[in-house]
Amino acid sequence: MFFEALQKLAQGSQFVLSIMLSTHNSTRVGGLPDFYKDQAFLLSSPEPPLVVAEDEQTFGLKLHSAAVKEEDAPQLATYPSPFNKDVRFPEDMYALILWAFAWALLHHVCAKYIFKPLSFRIITEPHLDDTCKDAGELEKHNAEVRKANKDRIKFQTSTWRAFLYGISTAFGLYICLNESWSCNTKLYFEGYPHKTTFWLKLYYNIGFGNYAYQLVAVFYEPRQSDFVQMVSHHVATVTVMLMSYVLGFTRAGVMILFLHDCSDPLMEIAKSLLYAKRQVWADAFFGLFAMTFLVTRDIVFPIYIIAPLMTYSKYEDGEQMPRGFGHYFYGIAGCLYVLQALNIFWGYLIVKMIARVVRSGSGPKGDVRDEE
Repeated sequence: MFFEALQKLAQGSQFVLSIMLSTHNSTRVGGLPDFYKDQAFLLSSPEPPLVVAEDEQTFGLKLHSAAVKEEDAPQLATYPSPFNKDVRFPEDMYALILWAFAWALLHHVCAKYIFKPLSFRIITEPHLDDTCKDAGELEKHNAEVRKANKDRIKFQTSTWRAFLYGISTAFGLYICLNESWSCNTKLYFEGYPHKTTFWLKLYYNIGFGNYAYQLVAVFYEPRQSDFVQMVSHHVATVTVMLMSYVLGFTRAGVMILFLHDCSDPLMEIAKSLLYAKRQVWADAFFGLFAMTFLVTRDIVFPIYIIAPLMTYSKYEDGEQMPRGFGHYFYGIAGCLYVLQALNIFWGYLIVKMIARVVRSGSGPKGDVRDEE
């Protein structure tokens, strides 16, 4: 049943791609890249092609539907994306989906055998004297027990996220340090389409699987005041990653993912330390997180990523990439503006927490989103 579900999802990706191709603003086949024209009939022909019988004297002029034998049928499982020849359907779709399941399985294993035992070891049970019979003390003790249990759950969630985002950030940093185009927005599109290397594919699989899983997991975790914003963020991120992958904007997609990942491990480490009552270290990591978030998401992302993308993502004649399908780029652009609006919202919460810390003279006592 599991593999049947994967097959249906992969077939769905083929159908979605066919719908995308059908919206081309010129002829259906003529506007496709050369390497895809030979297979265009798979997406554009509503019926099997018609052939003429070879022996006209014996059979006369007859037109009939070609009976394509199973062994001779075109293999839909191996056709490439018309925008990115290094992406193949549905194999790559299988990989993206399986990575989401892999993160879910890894989370279950780590939570059961690592994070949960660790939380009980670090956040100990409040002590109560066996001889205590005072009702007020008993109620205070019960409140401390409830708080400890909540802190353990939050600690487990934060340590898992720190681990998850830490892996993604490490891969993103490795790519940025080893690719000459990483700090030059113009090179994200110059010479488009580019080759999608093994490391880019791996990073996309890790990132897509992460956010696809988080999009589901967020409904089962303790809800915070920004639940709607978080769901919107995950939906926009998954959409940007999937569309940039299919359309071949993988260089830009990698940098967008990295800029949105690199502050998250610091935040989750700060929260884990806070729940573990390591206030000094929590304050230090919160400071690093706040600085990293405000710089990467509220300065670098809008000024050095979004704004240049609107300029460099066009051909020399001014047409939007990819040629004939430029309207899909505006879908990515719309999601980027959604992400930036959310970044401004979270930046406001961070500045609000910093102001509270400055006024009180002490470090943050918890996640501001839990307090509203």
